[in-house]
Amino acid sequence: MKRLIGRFDRLRLASLLIWTLPITALIPLGMLWLWQENAFLWWLLAMVVFSALGYGFQYALRRRERRLLAAASTAPDPNWSPRAETAWAAVEQFADAVNPKDHPLDDGDRLWLLGRQVLDTVARCYHPQAERPLLELTVPHMLLIIERASRDLRASLIRNIPL
Repeated sequence: MKRLIGRFDRLRLASLLIWTLPITALIPLGMLWLWQENAFLWWLLAMVVFSALGYGFQYALRRRERRLLAAASTAPDPNWSPRAETAWAAVEQFADAVNPKDHPLDDGDRLWLLGRQVLDTVARCYHPQAERPLLELTVPHMLLIIERASRDLRASLIRNIPL
């Protein structure tokens, strides 16, 4: 903690403290005023009611999002070749075996490893005889994959996210 404070200029910290002091003082002074005006219980009741309403609203929204997410499904493109559909099936099988809790979004190393495993799974569908199928992927082909995925992602975003 001492090292963290040492990284900041002491004058800036003092000015921040001076700036926040009046704002921080409003909380106890406001409570005192509410108590003196016999409005504290009304304020407390309003806080409880609005907090409960906000919590209920968030709960309903979360349930709605889960329902929409469960209804959403991704299917292979009908224009894909049979080999691509095989790769799609392999990726779906891989996805079913993965536990999302094992790969938190804030752990970049695990996500990188997961992405690498998916790429390896797809490459193995296209080059089953190769010892290291991922190395069979050429740069132009990789760029084509990125371009197509970006195009599909763009179309999905335009269709689903209001601008």
